Amino acid sequence: MVQTTIQPTSTISSRTFIFVTCLLFRLLNAYYTRTYDNPDEYWQGHEVAHELVFGNGYLTWEWREKIRSFLHPITIALAYKVVQLLGLQNTHVLVAAPRYFQATLAAVADVATYTLAKKVIGNDIALSMLFTTLCSWFNFQMAARTLSNSMEMVFTIIALNYWPLPGIVKTTGKSWAYKWIDLAISGGPFTAMFKQRIYTWVVVIYSLLPHKEFRFIFPIVPLMLMIAAYGIQQTGSPRWRKRIMLFLVFTQLPMALYTSIWHQRGVVDVMLWMRSQPRNISVGVLMPCHSTPWYSIIHDNIPMWFLTCEPPLGESNELDEADQFYANPTEFLKTHQKDRLWPTTHLLLFDNLIPKIREYLDKEGYKECQRFFNSHFHDDERRRGDVVLVKQR
Repeated sequence: MVQTTIQPTSTISSRTFIFVTCLLFRLLNAYYTRTYDNPDEYWQGHEVAHELVFGNGYLTWEWREKIRSFLHPITIALAYKVVQLLGLQNTHVLVAAPRYFQATLAAVADVATYTLAKKVIGNDIALSMLFTTLCSWFNFQMAARTLSNSMEMVFTIIALNYWPLPGIVKTTGKSWAYKWIDLAISGGPFTAMFKQRIYTWVVVIYSLLPHKEFRFIFPIVPLMLMIAAYGIQQTGSPRWRKRIMLFLVFTQLPMALYTSIWHQRGVVDVMLWMRSQPRNISVGVLMPCHSTPWYSIIHDNIPMWFLTCEPPLGESNELDEADQFYANPTEFLKTHQKDRLWPTTHLLLFDNLIPKIREYLDKEGYKECQRFFNSHFHDDERRRGDVVLVKQR
């Protein structure tokens, strides 16, 4: 068993170097995050913040019913406000600012994870901890996204740095005395930190929910990575540690790049393309609700509509608008022209829908004008295939 040296203190210069390294990495992370992971990233964050700062943005029913907190969108609104004050709202800076802001917070979380690991385990964990944090594909996929879960992760790991963990007794100044009273029982230094099994409780409780998403457990991912780092550090042979690290690089890097650069990028690319077009356009989105970003990318208040999926608060058996459309696409388009802008200059849809409404599109004078790769696969069959933009002739 490899012995660890518990000496959590580090110089200001070393902490600065670690932070700058993490910051540069996360800014690069944000630059390569070009895909659409979850609707909440835009519709519960960017869109609300854009409405707060610029006065135009779509507020979903939760915001109209006042059942969500503005605390998270306000942080994004601060980034937008800086963009507005600099007069850069009509540049790509508007699109990039929230992710670079979140990437900066993620760098703080990286350093906090590194610091916590040194406090709990010792200096010997430093290199392994930094490696696992920056190498994790899930961290790369999530860190720069403005989801509330990403913000929760940042504050959770910062809070744990100040939490009076069992077995760690704070003394005068910044020094810490470590009393691992359970080492003989547990055989490892994680008893003090995980005596109450924080990670187990989080996974179990979220597993009981009917609606499950991987992002829900993101706040405890740094703790999981500490376990991984400890496992690497405990590998006795430096040669084997190097092999393990190389194996992780070759398995984590492809996943990180694929999920951040390619998987579900078409729904973002098409809105960036629309943003570059003249303002005399109008857009209808024939996709499952919230499949694309909205005014937080387009910015200008051009006429746009999409198929909503607001819960039928009046009648429990009523289908939402998106479900009504997919039940009979052509009939829906024929009977719902009066309750929305019709025709629009452009319609946006996934190409697997085209065979079902091709005849109707031809009749209405629509022809494909742009196509964007979106994904090789998708668990929702309605979202499979390329993103197709059709324009009225």
